[in-house]
Amino acid sequence: MKCPSCSKKLKKTNASGVDTLTCTQCDGLWVSHDSMAALFNAEKLELDLHDLIRKAPNKYLSKRNCVSCPDQILKIIDSGGVEIDACEKCGGIYFDENEIKAMLPHTHTPINSILAAFTPRDGLGRVLASLIY
Repeated sequence: MKCPSCSKKLKKTNASGVDTLTCTQCDGLWVSHDSMAALFNAEKLELDLHDLIRKAPNKYLSKRNCVSCPDQILKIIDSGGVEIDACEKCGGIYFDENEIKAMLPHTHTPINSILAAFTPRDGLGRVLASLIY
């Protein structure tokens, strides 16, 4: 599988017991729908990320293709001032280098994106932090 940002081969990695794909060139991170669901389950979150992506307001087309569905163009979703790339078809999310860290300070308020349904008491901060720590 190729990185949506730089087209280099992605390396299988593991974050908090779930499989992720990391680009060794640009440090991008691909998290599949199943991996995010596993993280949500670990935090006892009952959320359908795929549905949240499809219903997200203010999204627009990226110039990047999905890692899992190469025929699909990722959608860019504004998440509290941080733009993340998500696939409406498979529910996977691509984070550019440092996007997860940039999102962490914004998890204390509702945001106009796929993450608007989350608050810290729901564990989003822990879910995001678990991907990078």
